[in-house]
This record gives sequence, structure tokens and C-alpha cells, in this order.
Amino acid sequence: MRKKTNEPKDTWQVIWFGIKEAIDLSKAMIAVWSLISVASAIVPLIMLQINAKVVDALSGQIQTGSFRRLLILMLVFGGAYLFEQIYRLFLNIISDIMQLHYNPILHEKFISRVQNLNLRTLEKGEYNDNSSQFHGTVDKLIFFIKDGINFIVSCITTIGLFVITIYVKWYFGIIALLIIGIRFYVAGKILGQEQDFWNDIKRLRRKAHYFFNLSTDYHKAKEIRMLSMEPLLRKNWMDAEKTVLQRRNQIDEQRNFLNAICSGMDSLFTAFLLILCATLLKDQKITIGTMILMSSTVLRLFGSISSASTSLGVVFQKLNDLRIHKMVYDLCSKEQNEPVVKNTRPGNEKQTKPYQSDTAFSLRDLSFGYGTKPILDNLSINFERGKIIALCGDNGAGKTTLVKILLGLYAPDRGDVTFKGYSYEDLERAEINNSVGMAMQRYSIYNYAFRDNIAYSLVGEIDRDEVIWEAAEKAGVASLIRSIGNKGLDQQIIKWCNDDGVELSWGQKQKLAVARAHMGDREILILDEPASQLDPIAEYLQFMKVRELCKGTTAILISHRIGFARLADEIIVLKDGKVHEQGNHEQLMTKQGEYYAMFNAQAQWYQKVEIDNYSEEV
Repeated sequence: MRKKTNEPKDTWQVIWFGIKEAIDLSKAMIAVWSLISVASAIVPLIMLQINAKVVDALSGQIQTGSFRRLLILMLVFGGAYLFEQIYRLFLNIISDIMQLHYNPILHEKFISRVQNLNLRTLEKGEYNDNSSQFHGTVDKLIFFIKDGINFIVSCITTIGLFVITIYVKWYFGIIALLIIGIRFYVAGKILGQEQDFWNDIKRLRRKAHYFFNLSTDYHKAKEIRMLSMEPLLRKNWMDAEKTVLQRRNQIDEQRNFLNAICSGMDSLFTAFLLILCATLLKDQKITIGTMILMSSTVLRLFGSISSASTSLGVVFQKLNDLRIHKMVYDLCSKEQNEPVVKNTRPGNEKQTKPYQSDTAFSLRDLSFGYGTKPILDNLSINFERGKIIALCGDNGAGKTTLVKILLGLYAPDRGDVTFKGYSYEDLERAEINNSVGMAMQRYSIYNYAFRDNIAYSLVGEIDRDEVIWEAAEKAGVASLIRSIGNKGLDQQIIKWCNDDGVELSWGQKQKLAVARAHMGDREILILDEPASQLDPIAEYLQFMKVRELCKGTTAILISHRIGFARLADEIIVLKDGKVHEQGNHEQLMTKQGEYYAMFNAQAQWYQKVEIDNYSEEV
């Protein structure tokens, strides 16, 4: 039984989506391609008639001995054949041009569209099932149009050949009609099985790919070897892959059996045709030209039927790809119309908004959860302008989730949040990005040069060395850049991607991510666990440096290590998604509550650090 899915049930709706997408690429090229292709359906029909007449004429000229006339007819025959081949070649060239020219455009449109997706959507398994198929089929729109046109061409040719077949011998038409029905029934049967197969094994394929890719994952190779995990990974991969292969083999066996039946029918009919033609020719009831017309028509009809059924199968395969495309694109369009923060309009890339309140961020009765699990519960917090604020709490307290909401990456389930006094619905992405420098807990390092990794947060400054060096100095990574390799900011990193790349420790990578946050003179700085790869004292020293750099700037500092909070103007302790405590260091220590207990539990980590006159003795 076919499983119900969320895919659009209206096939015509998906087909229309594909046609509109193709027309958006180029109306003129699609029109020319379609006209030339459809015209090519008529060429074989005309060629059959010409060939029959030429052969009859050749036969007559051979008997009369008029070799000049014979030569002219042979040239006509050869010219007609050459024209057909050149026409097919031209059609293939047009097809290749379409594919080469428009594939990059389709990829570019995909990259642009998925930027509208909410991060919460990207976390869903159903989306990942679809997107994992989507990534390998971005260019299938061109193939859908190409194979759709081929199917129409095959149908036109088949109808024309069918008419000629009836004209030659009426019972040939009945047999051909029977074969057409069987062919398309088989094609539909195979297509149904294929669609069921892909719906059933989505998750198994994702799991199999995950385990297979682990075997070549550069970052996991050390643990896999040290812990001798290879047999377990291989078993997990085989368990998932075996089910997929067994189902695939069943479908292939059924398809081969059905195709064998169709081929057997074709062979029987061909044998019958040859015997009949030989008998009729012997009795002089048909000419040689008519015999060639009969045999060529029927053989071409078989080829055309086979081509049409094959094209139909390919079209439906591409239609399944388009269903996924439509689902993803519809989702992109829906979330584009309901954004957390609006996309930046052209010309507004450098835009910032002035403050219209005394707060950088303000939360009112804000709640957020993942599914049924609440993460933030009825929060009301003001992040005052110009203050250094420490967000503290155990792992899972909701600190990072709160940061994602502040950055406009997540929308709260309930409540209000404002940035500089503005509702997020009134903001464009650039207005947040240009005001906020941030280093995420799960930062990304890109397989490019130091320059790129730092300046990606302010791409317009990527060629300004002095701005990049300033950010590197603030993050404490400038000395590393000068000493490692010999190309300075243009030194490539990540060896497995760049032959001349250098490898960095996790702590060095983290400093590089922090340097990205320091690019430009931003009004607000958010550092989420920016020193988790460093020891507690090194982390504290880094926060002290940040405090010096952030005078007059709003800074939100986050860490599960509590010692750094002494540096903040205000401390907010989150627990179970709520504001558990709030105040400065002295106030919360006097209160002897959650913060007091956390601070004393970690106090031994910071005994060597001078609080007021920080020194780098350690």
C-alpha cells in the first residue's frame, strides 16, 4: 500500500510549477526548444514516405537502366537521411546549451531561496529528508522540461506512425494499439513501485549515508581509529543499506520481468510482420517501397512506443524531484512572507537604525519551546544600552536559545521582543547584522584564508587589512596569523581542503570566530561561550580584555563558567527557562542564592587571577 505523504497530490499542479519555473528562466529559449523539438516529431513521418517513394523509383530506374535518374534519386535519399541526422544533432546541441547555461542559474536561485527558511525548519527531520534529495536534483528542472518535450515528441510520432500503420494494414493498427496499452500499463506499474520505494526508504537512506560518510570524516577519523569503531559503523551502515538494496532488487526484478514480456511481444510481432511482407512481396501484392514502408513504420512504431513509455517514466521520476522542489520552494515562499526579520532590500546593505529607547534588547513575557518542551518561560528582561551583561546558568538553561531570539534567528512562541526599541517585524536583516557583532557557541570555520574567516561578518571590508588586523588583535589571534605560514591574512587554513593550508587547534579556531565578532565598530557585542575551548583562567583573561574593549558598548557575555560574571555591570541567572536571579556580583553574592552557590563551586579555578588589576602571570 502506498504511504500517504505531505507531497502535493495534484500532479498537474506540480507540472504547472515546473513549466512556470522553466519559463522564468527564458521564455524565448523554451519556446524555440519546444518548437524545434515538436517539429522533429514530424520529420520521421515525412522521411518514411520519402524513403518508400525513393525505393520504388530506384527499383523502376534499375529495371529501365536510367542511371542518371538513379543517381539523382540516390542523392535525394542520402540528402534526406543527412538532413534527419543534422536535425537531430542540432536538437541535441540546443539541449546541451540549455543545460550548461541554466544549471548555474538554478543553483543560484536555490541558494537565494533557502535563505528565507527559519532555522527551526532546518532542524526538522522531514525537511532534511526532502532537502537531502533536493541537493542532488537542483538541475532536474531542465531534465524535466527536456524529457517532457521528448515525451510529447514521442507521442506525436507514435500517433503519426499509428495512422500510417492503419493506412498500410488495418489489423496492424489494432495490434499496435494493444502493444501501446501494455507498454504504458507496464510503465505505470513500474512508476508506482518506484514512487513507493523512494517514499519508504527516505530515512533509511539518510541513516545509511550518515554512517557511510563517517568513515571518511576528517574530524572524526581520530576517534574512529582509536576506539576501533569501524566494525560497528560498518554494521550500522549494512543494516540500513541492506534493507534498501533488498527493496531495490525486488523492484528491479519485477521491472526486468515486465520489460522482457514487452520485448517478447515486440519480437513476435516483428517476426509476423517480416513473414507477411515476404509473402505479399512474393505474390506481387506490394512493391519493395511499400514493404520497406510497412516494416520501417512498424519497427519505428515499436521504437517510438518504447521511447514514449521510457520518457513517461523519466518524466515521472523528474516529477517526483519537482514535488520535492515545490515543497521546499513553497516553504521558502511561506516563510519569506512570515519572516522573523525581513530580508535586506537592495541598497540597504549598510543601513542601521538609531536607538529609540534606552535598551539594546527588550523582552516582554517571552516564551519559547522545541515542540512540547519549554525552554524559555515568560521572560521579561531589559538589556540596557552601554552595559556589560552576563548571562549565566547551567547547560540547558536556555542561554543560547535566548541569543538566537535576540539575533532574529528564532521567533518566540509568545511574547514580544524589540531591538533598539523597534519590533523585529519592522527590521531588515542588515539592520541587526550591522549593529551586532556575535560569536556563536557553535561557530563555523570556513575552508578559506584567515582574511575570509574574519571579514565574512563584514564582507564589504574584506580588502581592508587594517580593519581585519584590528579585529584579530582584539580577539588575540593576530600573533598566530603572523607566525603561522608565511602569507599573513591570505594564509589558507584546513589542510584537507587546501594543499598549502595550516591546521589550527580548537582554541585557535575559536579565537578566529571571536575576531569575526570584532569586525567593524559595532554598537553591540554578543559572545556565546567564546572561550569554551580555553582553560577557565585563559577564558577569564579574555573576558577582562573584552571588558576593556567594550567600554561604552553594549555587551552580552555568556558562559557556563561563572567567574567571568564579576566583570559585568549586571548578571542574569537563568534556570529552568526563567530569570532566577538578577543583579551585580556583590548583590547576588550577598543574596547567597543560585549565583552564590555556582560561584563558590568554581572559585578555585580563578585563584591566580587579579580581579581589579588583571595580570597575565599565568
